[in-house]
Amino acid sequence: MSVMFQYDEKAWKDDKQGCYSIQAVMPVYGAMSGFSLEQGRFLDPLDQQHAKRVIVLGNKAIEQLFPSRQAVGQSVKIAGLSYQVIGALKSSMSLVSIGMPADYSCYIPLSSYREVKPQDHFYELFISPNPGVHRKQLVDTIRQILLRHHGLDIDDHQQIQSYDARESHQSITKFLVGLQVFLGVIGFISLAVAGIGIANVMLVTVRRATRDIGVRMALGARDHHILLHYLLQAMITVCSGGLLGILMTSAIVWAVDQLPWVASFTMPLGNRIPCYQYWY
Repeated sequence: MSVMFQYDEKAWKDDKQGCYSIQAVMPVYGAMSGFSLEQGRFLDPLDQQHAKRVIVLGNKAIEQLFPSRQAVGQSVKIAGLSYQVIGALKSSMSLVSIGMPADYSCYIPLSSYREVKPQDHFYELFISPNPGVHRKQLVDTIRQILLRHHGLDIDDHQQIQSYDARESHQSITKFLVGLQVFLGVIGFISLAVAGIGIANVMLVTVRRATRDIGVRMALGARDHHILLHYLLQAMITVCSGGLLGILMTSAIVWAVDQLPWVASFTMPLGNRIPCYQYWY
């Protein structure tokens, strides 16, 4: 389990600004979120215990603050305080917090944030259930505990909202499987139509070449020589068309992937975070 505080500040390195979202979290949050590190390490229990002023940068935040990408060991300033960079995350299309891209987020120890703003209340709670736990019952129990703690009506489901990453992942997986089946059927039909088309073209070719085939056989060509000739012609046609299609498709996919707005559609399909998320 990990709580999260949103630090409403930006990180600075000289005159460069980065980290659109600075999150104060517990060390376990890194493992719960499935982050992969490009450099250094994530927060550890000693950072939390001693309230160290250290920070882990998201991938895009590294580009904004350290164009050379040599971030570990350097320092950034947040609200006038210096924080040492101990880690840098690999690029990810996952979302953290409430819709914030992981690449633009940065993470500091919860305890160091509490030293700066001890009066703040956390607004998000992340929980990773143990295997075999009844997830729906767990959600209801935690919601009732939090509502009672804040003196709210336990039947009010609007005060505290929850999000189950596993359910979201399963829904997306079902959608993608259905999409793959649909595209597979279309591909099969396309191949069948293409096969029929090639067969018709080869039939017309052979019929038009009847005189040529007769001349070849008169000069000593065997049946298998004629058959091999037209089979090779058909294979060259199929392979050439298939290779051209693959190259064109790869070029289109690469071009679309370079568009800046594509990330907004692909980010929700990032890595699965197998936990519940609550916010106020």
